[in-house]
Amino acid sequence: MIRLFSLQEMADDLKLPPAVVALWATDGYIPYVMKDGLPLFDPVAVRKHIAKQLNELNKIDDGNTTDTTTN
Repeated sequence: MIRLFSLQEMADDLKLPPAVVALWATDGYIPYVMKDGLPLFDPVAVRKHIAKQLNELNKIDDGNTTDTTTN
């Protein structure tokens, strides 16, 4: 079972300010679940989601079709 990360832990893991992680979550850029009024993050799901988004941007930006998503 994967332990869910708090907002601060996810920010530390991504090396981003907590405000950026909160903004990305509310904008739908990274997946999260709400529990007791607080967002919780599955770090594996977040990394896969970010990798998928980066792959899509790479395809749009420079035509690169190399897939960096991990399974």
